[in-house]
Amino acid sequence: MNAGGSAGLARGAWAAPPTARDALRRAPRTTRDPAPETTRDRGPVAGARYRRVNLPPELVDRYEVERDLGAGGEADTLLARDRATGEHAVVKIYRREVRAAEATLARLTGADPRHLVRLLDWGRGDGYLWETLEYAVHGSLEDLRRQQGGGAWPDESVLRVVAQVAPAIAYAHSLGLVHRDVKPGNILVRGVAPVDLVLADFGLAAVLNASREMRSGSRTCAYAAPEAAIGDTSTALDWWSLGIVVHELLTGLNPFQRLDGSWQSDAMIVRELTVHDIDLSRIRDRRWHLLCRGLLTRAPEERWGAEQVSAWCAGASPAVPRSHPAGPAGFAGGPLDREHLLRLAENAVADPAQNAAVDLLYTDGVLPALDGRPGCAGHAALDERWRRLWAQFEAVVRRYRLDVPPETARRYRAMLLLAAFPGQEELWAAEAGAAAAEPEAAGQRWFRTLAAEQAPPDAAAAHHAALLLAAPIAAERTGRQRTAERVRAAEAARQRQFARERSIDELSARFALVCAMLALVPLLGYVAAPAALYLGYRGRRGGEVASSTLTFALAVVGLVCNAFYARVYLGITADSL
Repeated sequence: MNAGGSAGLARGAWAAPPTARDALRRAPRTTRDPAPETTRDRGPVAGARYRRVNLPPELVDRYEVERDLGAGGEADTLLARDRATGEHAVVKIYRREVRAAEATLARLTGADPRHLVRLLDWGRGDGYLWETLEYAVHGSLEDLRRQQGGGAWPDESVLRVVAQVAPAIAYAHSLGLVHRDVKPGNILVRGVAPVDLVLADFGLAAVLNASREMRSGSRTCAYAAPEAAIGDTSTALDWWSLGIVVHELLTGLNPFQRLDGSWQSDAMIVRELTVHDIDLSRIRDRRWHLLCRGLLTRAPEERWGAEQVSAWCAGASPAVPRSHPAGPAGFAGGPLDREHLLRLAENAVADPAQNAAVDLLYTDGVLPALDGRPGCAGHAALDERWRRLWAQFEAVVRRYRLDVPPETARRYRAMLLLAAFPGQEELWAAEAGAAAAEPEAAGQRWFRTLAAEQAPPDAAAAHHAALLLAAPIAAERTGRQRTAERVRAAEAARQRQFARERSIDELSARFALVCAMLALVPLLGYVAAPAALYLGYRGRRGGEVASSTLTFALAVVGLVCNAFYARVYLGITADSL
């Protein structure tokens, strides 16, 4: 069937009119597989390691676990049966705590079930989050394709997919949600005759996706828009992904799959997206070619969205911006010429959250592929200088055994990109000089050695960056050492004081006995007895228990005797008067 005659079938699909799925009861429960990969509803795998995952305490009385559906990168997934209704649900238990957007989750709980997987409930426990979702016994669109042997689908079937998935994407956007991971594994199948589809991976999985970089393990990179690599969260992301899905269904292969079904590497995918448009030569039908061109426009601001796809479904032919293959390659929202490249690096240095684009330029080797294009002359030489500086920087880091977190490493990589531009060799020289003179940092011998090194001109920028990295590390170590020295000095002083007191206590036991015996002497006992009691206490504290006990006894006897002596003396004195 030619897509040009699809207007009658797809007309009004954008407003989600009643379809075959509306006649179905809502019982089938659906979920996307554990993030980030799709887990089919399959039985136990022979030889698989036994796992036991318990329900959260809040769900124990409501659900009974039937089987384990497997584990993904973020969550464990269980198939459970509602004890009250007997209906099945999927329970996903996320192994890390995130700040859940409760307003978003509330909107999803009441979302239209014709478009999005139903989020039945969610909650949090001690260090984990959980959610219960619909269960789809037929699995995902990816599973359905696999069951049918893969290959290209008929136009009619692809049109049904577009007529259901496009309104689902538009509906999600109307709720203020961007999916970010539209792919066959996240399009679940409620029915197969006719096909009835729903978008999955909302709820807590969407909250996690919002802070997660692209992962090749789930093939997210092969469906992601060019701007996704730098953290773009616009709605244009999902329309690009829909275009990739349509291309895959029409041709039987993802644009980044080889004819044997194997996948290109992430680096190859990024380079291809940076330099070239998606190859649509295998799509022969004019209408389908138009749809894919509109959805797979690299510039997000020019990409087709809800309005254009709706018009296409109704039989119209919205305009597609002309591509400009002779112009500078587009990357991260702009042409990858010198000015844009400088701005990317400066933004990455100022804000670590924006360094993903620069990181991709390095890891995927994009710059040499662009050399010679308009505005990109010299990019290969720039890339060579950048990599040489980074290798020199890493050598210093290894030599001085500096601990560099990944985020910090990416920032310094962006700094060295700026320094790799011609004439920018001394860009960080002033800051490095100030760092080398930092008194706290200079307290470390190894840092003084680093600061005194004379780097050759072509390695000066790497040396400057190493100084900037090492200075706060050295200052922190100096601070820790001085704190430790103060603690040791205070402990030594306390020990000396304790030793003096113990020495006095040991001597006190001996003098206490002398004073105790003197306490028996008339009149002198009034002075000697208190002294004996005090010194006896000091002796007991020093461990002389027996001696101090004898001292206490003699002192008491001395006091009694002196009281008797005083009474006798006073009596004699009275008689003499």
